[in-house]
Amino acid sequence: MKIYKLYLIMFIGLFLQSCLNEDPQLNESLQSDETIKNDQAVKLVTVTDGTSRRTYSFLSFKDFDTFYQTIDNLEAAAELADDQFIASYPNLSGEQLTDKEISIGYDPYKTYTDFTKQYGLAHSMIDDYIKSEANWLNNAILDETKDPDIKYRDLEPEELTMLNSDGVVQIGKKIFIQAQNGLITIPDGNTNTLFDFLDNWDFSGLGPIGPITISWFDLIGVDSSTFDWLPDGGDITYTCHKEETNRDWWHVNSTRKIRGVVKSVYSGLWGAKIKSKTKYYRRYWAFGYHWLPTRASSLTAALDGYADNEASTCGDDAIHFIEDIDKTYKTNKVKVKYVAHTNYNAGQYYTTRTHTLKGVHKKGSNFRREHYVW
Repeated sequence: MKIYKLYLIMFIGLFLQSCLNEDPQLNESLQSDETIKNDQAVKLVTVTDGTSRRTYSFLSFKDFDTFYQTIDNLEAAAELADDQFIASYPNLSGEQLTDKEISIGYDPYKTYTDFTKQYGLAHSMIDDYIKSEANWLNNAILDETKDPDIKYRDLEPEELTMLNSDGVVQIGKKIFIQAQNGLITIPDGNTNTLFDFLDNWDFSGLGPIGPITISWFDLIGVDSSTFDWLPDGGDITYTCHKEETNRDWWHVNSTRKIRGVVKSVYSGLWGAKIKSKTKYYRRYWAFGYHWLPTRASSLTAALDGYADNEASTCGDDAIHFIEDIDKTYKTNKVKVKYVAHTNYNAGQYYTTRTHTLKGVHKKGSNFRREHYVW
């Protein structure tokens, strides 16, 4: 086990160094009384409010390439840690591995929390998510309407790790705020604007009024239940969608559940993608009934149907997803996802007509469920 921990630490150090090999100058958009930890391409920025003299911290990335590479590297490190855990117990599989997790205190989120500790981000969104998930699972009846992934927009752990508790991150000059119902951009990176927003707006209530009427905010990537518009302001027909989520729960038996999510994302922070995600849960007894994300001998997430990646059309035959090809299959994992990307920087995103694209979720060879994106 000591060898495994040493190997993981070395791996994390190497992959972080791969994208932290430059020393950029201080971002001129930040205030003069800022302090910087790690004078590299990824760093912690701490700014001071000129009015109240409070300090406020968030991560800053040199550019989008660094941001995306860090996310990919962090995901790879977490997968490596999990694979090493599985390999340590070759005679165990599926739910037996979950039982072993409990008995030894294995922490599947440790890679992410170690990252925030390394950069000194004391209040991160991944920490908030871990607490929310633990509170949600600590019930005899799992209330599906209170799934914390709803609040956190189905962001992956590596993505949540990039954000502070308010959803703030800086990339290049811009400051982004990932709120529950949209993404706010402060294009000039002015921290006075940031403090003004933090003082006067309720993140949980961000909606169709307010921030988009203020010139120094851009509201993009809004869920289509609130807005449904093209980047140029044009309308999308009611049968054509570009950002939507469908989530369903299915009982495997009285104490086992599968959660399936199929989601189309269009965001200036996370890019444009369609993803299908399958997650397995089990009820267990430990001084009372609780629920636990549980490993399965095999899980599959897939896409099946048609979508379009043109910026202003909604064809139903531009991209054909085929379940047997467009899938991810994994053994002894709690969750599995299949993600299809398009190039946001080229002004592209995915659109699809009603009932033409679906997510497919499987456990083993006998349990299969599907649902349309909309």
